[in-house]
Amino acid sequence: MFTVTPLAISAKKDILDLEARSAPDVPYYYRYVNDVSALDYIFQHPDICQAFGVYENNVLVGWGSYRSGWAGQNIKGPGIFEISSIVVDIAYRRKGIGKMLLKRIIQELLSKSDCHTIYLTVFPGNTSALMLYLSEGFEIYDYKKDLYGPGVHRVYLQYKTKQ
Repeated sequence: MFTVTPLAISAKKDILDLEARSAPDVPYYYRYVNDVSALDYIFQHPDICQAFGVYENNVLVGWGSYRSGWAGQNIKGPGIFEISSIVVDIAYRRKGIGKMLLKRIIQELLSKSDCHTIYLTVFPGNTSALMLYLSEGFEIYDYKKDLYGPGVHRVYLQYKTKQ
C-alpha cells in the first residue's frame, strides 16, 4: 500500500534522482534538474507551494507539487495554483501512484480558502497524463503551439474550484 506524504527540502536529492531515471524527456516534461531554482522555490514558499512524495523501501517512487506566484508561470494571480509536477518511477507506473498524487494535491488546494483555479500544462502527445487529468475533472481550455520551441506544444487544463 502506497502513502502520499508531504516532502521537505531534504527530499531534493531524491526528487532529482527520480527525475533523472524516470521523468519524460522534453517536450513532455521540463526536468527540475534543468532549473533547480524552480524546485527550490517550492520549498522556500510553503505558504503557496507544496511537494508530496511516495516512497517504497526508502526510495522515492513518485512525487508531485503545486505552486503559486512562480515568476516563470504563464498564469499568475491570487488564488491561482499550478500543478507543476507529477512524476512516477517507470517501474511503478500503472499502480495508481500518479492518481494518488494528483488527488492529494487537489485535496490540499481545495482546503485553501483563496484557491479558485488549479491549472496545469501537458504535452499533447503525453496521452496517459492527459487522460489522467481529464478523468479527475480537469477541462482543456487552451492549446499553445511551439510554446517552448518548435514542436513543443502545450495543452492547458484547469480545475475550477469556485465560480
